[in-house]
Amino acid sequence: MKAILSSGIKRLTVLALGFYIAISSISSLSAQTLTVAANQWQLISFTHLPDQRTVEDVFGESATNGTLESLWGFDNTIKQWRSWPVRDGVASSNLSQLEPGLGYWVKTSEEVIVDLADATNSVGEMVLNPGWNLVGLPITGDMPHDQVLASVPYLELWSYEPAQNAFLAVRRAAGSRIILEEQFSTLSPGKAYWIYLSEQATLLPSLGTLLPPDIDIEPLLTFPEYGQETLWGTLSPGDVDWDEDGFFDFPNTQKSIAFGDFLNRQRISIVNEGNSVLSWQATIEPAVDWLLFEAFNEDGEPVLTNIAIGSATDTNGELILVANRVGLPPNGIYTTQVVLRANGAVQEKRIDVALEVADVVGDYEVTVRLDNIDGKDADLHNPKYFLSFARDGQGVKAFLDEERSLLIPETTYLSGSMVADPQSHVKVLGQLFLPVGHAHNPYNRDIRREFTLIGHRSDGQDGLPPLDLRGDYAENIYGLFDQPIQLKGEFVARRLSPLPKKQDLTVSDAISGEIVAVDTDSGISTFEFTVTDRLSITDIKTNLKIDHLSPETLSISLVGPSNTQIILHQNQQRSLADVRFDDFDASVESLDNFDGQLAFGLWRLVIQNTSANVGTLEKWTMDIAGATVYEIQGQTEPGTQLQLTGCGVVRSTTADASGNFSFDGLIPCDYDISVVQHGYEVTTTNVRITSCVKTFEEKCDTQSDYIVSMTAEQLAEMQPQLQNANGQMEVVVSPLSLTILPTQDVPLEVKAVDITQYADLDTTLQSRTWELYKRINSWSSITSQGYLVDVPASGQQSPLTNLISYSENSNEWTPSASVTIERASITDPRGGNNAVKATHNGDGSAGIVFDSVNIGEGSFPILKDQLVTFSVFVKPGSLNEVSLRFSSGDAVLTRETINITTGAHLSGDSLMPRVTSLANGWYRVSVTAKAPQDFGSLNCELQLSKNGSVSINSQEHLYVFGPQAELYEESQSLWVPIGVGDITIFIPNPRNSGYLTTGANHAIAEAPQQQDVLVTAQSTSVGTWTHNFDNNPAQAGVYYIVLNSDVKNSAQQDVILSYTTADITLFDAQLDAVHFGIHSVHAGAGSSGLTAMDMATFDINRPPLADTEGEEDSDSFGNEVDEATLTNKHNEVFEGPNGGFIKNGMDEPVGDLNRHYRMYISTGQLFFGGSVYGNSGASEEENSGENLRLDVGIQSAEEGE
Repeated sequence: MKAILSSGIKRLTVLALGFYIAISSISSLSAQTLTVAANQWQLISFTHLPDQRTVEDVFGESATNGTLESLWGFDNTIKQWRSWPVRDGVASSNLSQLEPGLGYWVKTSEEVIVDLADATNSVGEMVLNPGWNLVGLPITGDMPHDQVLASVPYLELWSYEPAQNAFLAVRRAAGSRIILEEQFSTLSPGKAYWIYLSEQATLLPSLGTLLPPDIDIEPLLTFPEYGQETLWGTLSPGDVDWDEDGFFDFPNTQKSIAFGDFLNRQRISIVNEGNSVLSWQATIEPAVDWLLFEAFNEDGEPVLTNIAIGSATDTNGELILVANRVGLPPNGIYTTQVVLRANGAVQEKRIDVALEVADVVGDYEVTVRLDNIDGKDADLHNPKYFLSFARDGQGVKAFLDEERSLLIPETTYLSGSMVADPQSHVKVLGQLFLPVGHAHNPYNRDIRREFTLIGHRSDGQDGLPPLDLRGDYAENIYGLFDQPIQLKGEFVARRLSPLPKKQDLTVSDAISGEIVAVDTDSGISTFEFTVTDRLSITDIKTNLKIDHLSPETLSISLVGPSNTQIILHQNQQRSLADVRFDDFDASVESLDNFDGQLAFGLWRLVIQNTSANVGTLEKWTMDIAGATVYEIQGQTEPGTQLQLTGCGVVRSTTADASGNFSFDGLIPCDYDISVVQHGYEVTTTNVRITSCVKTFEEKCDTQSDYIVSMTAEQLAEMQPQLQNANGQMEVVVSPLSLTILPTQDVPLEVKAVDITQYADLDTTLQSRTWELYKRINSWSSITSQGYLVDVPASGQQSPLTNLISYSENSNEWTPSASVTIERASITDPRGGNNAVKATHNGDGSAGIVFDSVNIGEGSFPILKDQLVTFSVFVKPGSLNEVSLRFSSGDAVLTRETINITTGAHLSGDSLMPRVTSLANGWYRVSVTAKAPQDFGSLNCELQLSKNGSVSINSQEHLYVFGPQAELYEESQSLWVPIGVGDITIFIPNPRNSGYLTTGANHAIAEAPQQQDVLVTAQSTSVGTWTHNFDNNPAQAGVYYIVLNSDVKNSAQQDVILSYTTADITLFDAQLDAVHFGIHSVHAGAGSSGLTAMDMATFDINRPPLADTEGEEDSDSFGNEVDEATLTNKHNEVFEGPNGGFIKNGMDEPVGDLNRHYRMYISTGQLFFGGSVYGNSGASEEENSGENLRLDVGIQSAEEGE
């Protein structure tokens, strides 16, 4: 098959045991095309066609601009011609729709390339009638006619060759397959052929597969019939049911393939269980990086792809699956599916694929090939090492075995980590130190060898078994010359065993004693053992031999030196006469929880007996494996931040109030310890840890044997030094920006360091006072120009005109009789004193605070499809609810009642509500609506609300400032193809940032009074100051620090020196709001306000209409079916007295997640403020914003769209 691929993609045709595969290296189907040459008659056919199969749909512009001159088809049943274009009065001029598998005469005035990329309808059953038939055959590459038509008793087969303007024929003898004449031997895709038969024949291929069967070992199952899946019953040890369906599967019934952790390649045999040609396509869904198909191109080179297309007749073929484990962490099972689609009786088969990645833990034989010394290529020796890997918690420890390795005179420790990136699996570093006088050091200077190994698993093509490692090797040798020798090369590590052979090991003495009954010491017996080896634990085995009449009354725990407690046995019905946890016997909790902890110290075995039976602990032993580790201790200035690096380890710590610090869990190595504190120079010292070695009689068994105390010279070299302030007062702050994430409990820390050299200023420091201020003119407030800054400066929208005159002059407002408004003695959101206190007298009527219709230019015209945002700044008093309404004349069009502090929708329509928390307890509340028609006069109204109702029966109040209305066009749309047709996601770009126009026509009563807020102040002599911000959106804003230093000048006078830092910005992750309206030719959907960062993923889910059986998961969809789109109509129009007004929003609950579609749109990470659907009817707890999924109701009448 010829596949014309997109630019830059190679075209490949591959022969694989009887069928052809066309493959591409891209993750979607390559565009399949059919080329029609110009100015000549040709016989063509289509193996696949799209859903819309008219001549105009298939040939596109060529059918409308005159390029396609004529097209003729032949009805093989009634033996009549049909033609295109349709002509009045011509009976045969009735060819309107094309069919796959039929042949057509075609002529064009220019070359035409028919794009069949979206063609999904293939040739199924093909009936050949007696007489002549004009057909196309479902093949993807040139194939011999005796294979394609092996089951067809044809007498003549004709092929038209345009270059010769002649037919070529194959003729058979009647009643036999003997060929009398053969003028051509192969059939080609895209061509049509005349076939003559004396009797009817049917061609119906059928897709079948042969996969690796389940494994059955003795005792064997009894199979009633080979090839028929059989119920397992009980699995015996060694039996394997790959798909875990409870049935033994033969190759033909198997539905899954498992690579385990020990296979790189698997095979699928594709079988045509019918006749004729089976055309198939294999894809990997979802596409994954770790699985591809393998084939061979025209040059015989192996090629990997995630799409394969081929044909099969009566010959089986193999589809080879290749696993790539590079960069995959060993944490679970990776799954996907191989999807086979074909023509014929079986049109789709899905094969589950599972892959595992072995842990790096084990014993390896390592062969190193050195090919570079000091940057120059060289042919060097190839050392062989034996290396054991073990896990100590999240890290990895490795051991070079001196007994089996060349040129390794003593155990060499390496440390590092498992990594998951495209290049490696594990990275370990270590060193071998041979001091002067060492038995294996003949030189008069210390010798040090540094090792680095960065390894990965097989990519499936390198011939490496999946349990082995390969990668880069580097070694630096110090001491032989003045400069180090640098060796580089590659290594291959062959796994010998899944268990590390080389580790440090502690074996305890046998402990025994009496297990008391419940009436003694509450039935608790404790046994103790002290470990003197300082191991970082990689494995623990503990053996118990207990004699007790009722083990089910015993609870047994192992407690480590750090008080980690692991339950070994808890009242189970099992013998404890000889158990070994976690080896042959499983503990209740895993002993792996000790990994990475220190073995040094007191271990306790605690047995709780709830019976009156006394028992005996006959034996308790422990085998603890790990790596001997050490601790570095030192002392510096309190609060100093320090970092240690070396041998694959990066650690950070902060000196305590006394200046003490330590780094623990370190293998013998050279480490750099640095001061990494903001405001300080980076000062570094080197600390070497060497293995503790004593005589056989005198062992390393005390804590001090494993502690390396830094020398005075090392501490002096690392002494913290302030950065040079260049003879000026200066304070360094870090960080200067933070992002508030309400889902996290960890506070946001800001640290300031005074780096002023007061002696250089001829002053003597007496004390410091640190002050933190929040700018009232900041992100969570309003600028002096009236613009609410709640997005970064680079992303601010241009201010729009506030359509409400006198919005800041409450003297012009006309509240209802039940509401009194008065100037409030509080700071307004902009730092002035224009806030208004609105009080309802409690007479039960609706309390209108503000109605723009009665205020100057408050009413304004709006055109169909324009958007309007109405907002107001409010501060809760005894009330914390408001209702915002749109009306025209006296008719209310739509409204929404909102809780000010939570943003919860309380009543009315969902109008994309938005609540932003500001400084000093203020909130900005806004709603956005879209006009369904033109309105000559639209006005906005603000009402008080209590318990979701605007009728208030008690005296209540809240504070109001600056109502505003902004008008704009809908903008920014993103098109996402879903099935047939498009879904358009409109981003209406509502005004997240309010704008209050300044100027006389808006009658500002007085100029804003800017006043920054003092958050906290502290007097101290310490030059470092820290403040922790809560992860609360109300904290968002711009801050700065002021340091007031009380000093004495050269005249011994008291002077205050002040320094103001750069701004510190706290970003609110919920500040940038995006409102989505989803529209589709297949479905209606609502809109919802949600908050996003720059990069996110949206989940858009909706069950097919056919699956819902009339039950909808959102009242935003009505029960009525739209006949044009075969979907539910969107119930989005609120019918008011003077026309409708579109409401935007969806209400919970959602439907069955298992039946929803999913679509990903990468634009940023989402942080939802409450329910995605406008919070209708949801409790405050339900609106906590923890649901990170947008379900906006994409729905289709057809599955898969």
